[in-house]
Amino acid sequence: MKQCCCMTLNENITDKKYCWRCSPNIAIVKYWGKLPGQLPASPSVSLTLSESYTVTSLRWLSGERGVHFAFNGEPAPLFGQRIEKYLETLQPQLPWLSQYGVAIESSNNFPHSAGIASSASSFGALALCLAETHLDLRGVPRKEFLPFASHLARLGSGSAARSIYGGFNLWGATPGIADSSDLRAIPIIDIHPVFADLHDLIVVVSDQKKSVSSSRGHALMNQHPYAAERYSLARERAASLPGILKSGDMDSFCRITISEGLGLHGLMLTSDPPVNLLEPLSVEIIRLADRFRKETGLPLSYTLDAGPNVHLIYPGEMADAMNGFIENYLMPFTSHVRLIHDKAGAGSLRMSIQ
Repeated sequence: MKQCCCMTLNENITDKKYCWRCSPNIAIVKYWGKLPGQLPASPSVSLTLSESYTVTSLRWLSGERGVHFAFNGEPAPLFGQRIEKYLETLQPQLPWLSQYGVAIESSNNFPHSAGIASSASSFGALALCLAETHLDLRGVPRKEFLPFASHLARLGSGSAARSIYGGFNLWGATPGIADSSDLRAIPIIDIHPVFADLHDLIVVVSDQKKSVSSSRGHALMNQHPYAAERYSLARERAASLPGILKSGDMDSFCRITISEGLGLHGLMLTSDPPVNLLEPLSVEIIRLADRFRKETGLPLSYTLDAGPNVHLIYPGEMADAMNGFIENYLMPFTSHVRLIHDKAGAGSLRMSIQ
């Protein structure tokens, strides 16, 4: 008998609770600048983390409409409104959405403003719940589940498209990369062992809400004088990274990682109007990392997202040396920063419901 490759049809979705765990990611090649339809102006590459994550559970409600959303056990109507708008945009693809209300509970195991893109893990986890529901109703092949979830996640938050899979992911059509797409992310499969065990020490310089939203930041690229050059460079770097990750070329990886983090803030500083999200302590942490790398010869790289917090990226075999970095370099600043230890993760996880 031929084995069925489809998810089992289950039209009684109100009898089931959907629950997924999803981790944020840190971009190596940055996503900065977007097109209508939540499409990227250039490709990006990221590393999905493991120790930080969002857990989202969802129940469909028959006989009522609207979104009931709770975050960390408390009602969160403002984010609930954002989710309601998101679900409205999905109705052409998920027409059954109009038939149900929904109760969503979500929680993070990391601080909301810790230099970690919580929107990526939040919309990633929600998209996985939606994709599983859709497959229950439509019986779509299993192999389409994660690509479809990545597509749905992108429509909520662009970077969320890259949080569905573990390890390194590429989002955006890239010359020479088969199956790369602006509509969803794809995993980069063939990775040298040194890159499979990368760690991310997040130095939280400030936990204040950033002064410029991601949407406004992307909009700054619309008239940016260096936009064309930026998009060309991002395409070049995204195309080169799979080969770098396969060969174990740590020097090239560090060079791209550092340049992308600093380049992102260079783009913001040269926008009109200019935007500065760095703090003096951000610059000091960067100087310490540069000094450590020069003095030890060890491959410590760093990057920043659109904020002041610094991600120190290093291979797991450097763990003892990084303890020394914390003790000998960071110690004078430990009363002013918070450290979060994270590392490369295996990707999203379906949670069992007790």
